[in-house]
Amino acid sequence: MRLLTVLLLLLTGLGLLVPGLYLAWLGGSAYYILAGAAILASAWLVLRRRAAGMWLYGGLLLGTLAWALWEAGLDGWALMPRLIFLMALAAWLLFY
Repeated sequence: MRLLTVLLLLLTGLGLLVPGLYLAWLGGSAYYILAGAAILASAWLVLRRRAAGMWLYGGLLLGTLAWALWEAGLDGWALMPRLIFLMALAAWLLFY
């Protein structure tokens, strides 16, 4: 179960980091680089059985919520693509 969790975190982190580098190169937001790096660090900590991995992910989730509200306001449809997957992954981590 732990390895599946680490794999989900790794894929998510890389899925944000790699395209985020390209987006930043084009002049876009650096959020995806930071979020991807934080999720990769969280994966490493979870692999090492450190509770800090969960706390790091929780901090990332709060930061993402703040960023999403700043960027999209209270528009639920605009918030969904920014939050829904990370919230689902947070639920997985809670039951891990």
